[in-house]
Amino acid sequence: MVRPGRRTTTEVRNLLLLAAARSFVDHGYAQTSTREIARDAGVSQPLLFRHFGGKAGLFAQTVVVGFSDAVSEFTGRWLVPIGMEEVRARAFLADLFGVLVENRETVMAMISVHAYESESDELSSSVVDVFAGLLACVRDVLLCHEDGTPFAGLHPVTTPAAVLASLLGCAVFDDWLFSAHQHRPDNSVVVEELSSMVLHGFTRRPGSRGDQRF
Repeated sequence: MVRPGRRTTTEVRNLLLLAAARSFVDHGYAQTSTREIARDAGVSQPLLFRHFGGKAGLFAQTVVVGFSDAVSEFTGRWLVPIGMEEVRARAFLADLFGVLVENRETVMAMISVHAYESESDELSSSVVDVFAGLLACVRDVLLCHEDGTPFAGLHPVTTPAAVLASLLGCAVFDDWLFSAHQHRPDNSVVVEELSSMVLHGFTRRPGSRGDQRF
């Protein structure tokens, strides 16, 4: 039997990252162990701890970094305030919804850490930071005039949060919101409803001094 050659540091790290990413998405943070990750990667636990320090380090490097990269790609596509262009506003919301749907399992894993792993405060804070970037994009791109000034009558903190929460809920908790006994609407239908709510609800509320947006 030919003994396989020694794996490089990069190979070991990549094997651990791949195994960890699968485990966190499939089982969540709490139900994933370093022993299982090391076993699935075909490496020893001491190597796992040497490279990543433990489970929290692996979670940060796989789930959090992966979602952060997806968010960065999204925000990189939307750098200029939309103003009163309804077509672009709907495109923005559809794009954001698509990112959340595509990363549904990742978001669920991060929610479990933030809600149930109180000992991982640093890890939870990193998740909050990623969503802060999304909230800033919603506020500065979707809810501002083309010159960058915010729409009148909108709260700078709660309105972006309400917009993101609406999209996030439909993207991540769709199994709860749409019963298995009823026809599940296509994503395009969900996006249309969310867009109408955001564009004609949040931005045309009473007390906005008569601004006609979208």
